Amino acid sequence: MTEPLSSGEKLLEINGVELCVETYGRPANPAVLLIGGATASMLWWEAELCQRIAACERFVIRYDHRDTGRSTSYPPGQPGYTITDLTADALGILSAFGVERGHLVCQSMFGGIGLIAGVDHPDRVASLTFVSTTTGEATLPPPVAELAADTPAAPDPADPAAVVNFIVASVEACSGGSPHFDEVATRALAERHVARARNIASTLANHYAIEFDGPARGGFGDITAPTLVVHGDRDPLLPLPHGEALRDAIPGSKLLILAGAGHDLPGPLWDEFVPALVRHTAPDRPSPRAGDLFDYDAELRRHNELFRAATGVRPHDRVLDIGCGAGQSTREAARAAVAGSALGVDTSARMLDHARRLSDEEGLRNVAYLQADAQIHRFPPAHFDLCVSRFGTMFFADLVATFTNIARALRPAARLVLLVWQSRERNEWSTEFHRALAGTAAPPVPVPGQDPFSLADPSTTEAILAAAGFGEIHFTDVHEPVYYGPDSAAAYDTVLRLREPQDLLSTMDTEAADHARRRLRATLAAHGTDDGVYFDSRAWLITARHQGALPDSQ
Repeated sequence: MTEPLSSGEKLLEINGVELCVETYGRPANPAVLLIGGATASMLWWEAELCQRIAACERFVIRYDHRDTGRSTSYPPGQPGYTITDLTADALGILSAFGVERGHLVCQSMFGGIGLIAGVDHPDRVASLTFVSTTTGEATLPPPVAELAADTPAAPDPADPAAVVNFIVASVEACSGGSPHFDEVATRALAERHVARARNIASTLANHYAIEFDGPARGGFGDITAPTLVVHGDRDPLLPLPHGEALRDAIPGSKLLILAGAGHDLPGPLWDEFVPALVRHTAPDRPSPRAGDLFDYDAELRRHNELFRAATGVRPHDRVLDIGCGAGQSTREAARAAVAGSALGVDTSARMLDHARRLSDEEGLRNVAYLQADAQIHRFPPAHFDLCVSRFGTMFFADLVATFTNIARALRPAARLVLLVWQSRERNEWSTEFHRALAGTAAPPVPVPGQDPFSLADPSTTEAILAAAGFGEIHFTDVHEPVYYGPDSAAAYDTVLRLREPQDLLSTMDTEAADHARRRLRATLAAHGTDDGVYFDSRAWLITARHQGALPDSQ
């Protein structure tokens, strides 16, 4: 399910200063605090990167350091703080969001913040990730000779255009000749960065004038938090031996080398960085068991044969399955595409862990799973012959953007086959669960990105698909019941794994929640049959074709 992309920027009073902060994802998820390098405002942790991390069940926080962006600024050359103060800022932001232990991702010079936090405040640090940073040992290689020649002279801070040119040239020089450097995107980002700054002269100067007064208790060898070191193999400022030395200095740390990256984290390499970070920040938990997860495959047992037949997977098809859950539809596609492949995409790490285990047990070799948000993930262009989704495409904040992104991944004339719910009032499972738990028949207010009925209206959905580049759009009525267990006791445990019941109960006091649970038990008992507990449902089977042409490179 896709969450709202951003909370929006907000100013927080922390340690006596104003810090501008923006979050992505659900606060209940593990918190990942992105700490930029010297002179970097939050913008340099690009919004798309934040979205991609948040889509993998993380609560992402980015912020403006003092003297960057909208945060408190000091006179140029007179920073009123040390690196220990900046570390307190980072930990204060975690506290402001109720996070006791966060995952800190620290870039470049402000790897020092991670060092101080990891050594002096280990109780606040769930893990550390150092990007393009160093131990600072004198024996490590200096910056490459070309860097000084390629870095321009400091600009006049009163000339915004000159500052932008300086930043673009500096970023290019620090890319180390990376093929991933994008001048147009960098210039657009630099312009926004300069425009947002309270005092760009202070941004350019003050971080380089601060005192490094920590840690108080040791060095990198005293870090106990799980640590990931990320370093580009083209880094001209801190060549790769700096990352290797950092890996060697921190007990048990791991090194991810980004081939083709300089002193940066370029977008084309996020497909490597994001999964590594998600694995590194995963909560400690055993592998999921089938009984721990809501069993959508059982719920939809009456729908599945119809859906499988409608997909019509051919032997050579490359199939994309959106919102694959535990992977039943992905595995069925892989079995049919004997000379092709199937890729299942979902945002739930736990569901995908289960899907991978089931595929491994079955011995399928042409199936893969990807934890990603299909609204923003960069799929290979014009790659797939068929996109399928069994009730997995309703949960996106921007449906036109989602289907447009999916369309880019499809070949010309590729087919789209979806199952989506019809309106709430035509789905007894939804109305009855809500009436039992909320005590009223009034439907809840739909939340963008969380509405299972967002594609219920055929005219609206047809317009969405057409705007995304699909034609030959057809709707077929599907009237089948949904299954929740062999008896009411099993169904009760099953239903309480669903998100809406959990959310409703979480808003109630103890007495109200007890009444709601009793009503739910009675409702489930009333729907029991000799074959199990069923509720009526109505869905649309939607088929369409991609109308686009192949890219010029195809």
